[in-house]
Amino acid sequence: MRAKRTAPYKFDVEKESPRFRKLFYEELSRLRLAHRIAELREKCGLTQAELARKVGTTQAGISRLENPNYRNYSLKTLEKVAFALNATLKVDFEEKRRAA
Repeated sequence: MRAKRTAPYKFDVEKESPRFRKLFYEELSRLRLAHRIAELREKCGLTQAELARKVGTTQAGISRLENPNYRNYSLKTLEKVAFALNATLKVDFEEKRRAA
């Protein structure tokens, strides 16, 4: 059986419309956060249920945090998750690049 071949898709997000860029970066941020939570949880050898007990929530609550489509993060919950995962929560603002 032949391996599937896919062509890499590259684009310059800065050349896209302002609305597209806004949505792209919002989605990218959520994807990175969800992936990082799952990655750290797995690195600690915890299941979602075990992390939930440490945080004081439910397994479904942790599952939502690990879902990139979730949008209702609270700083307080993220702080609890970070503490339970022996991590530091870093919240930062980055200036937008200006058009040349």
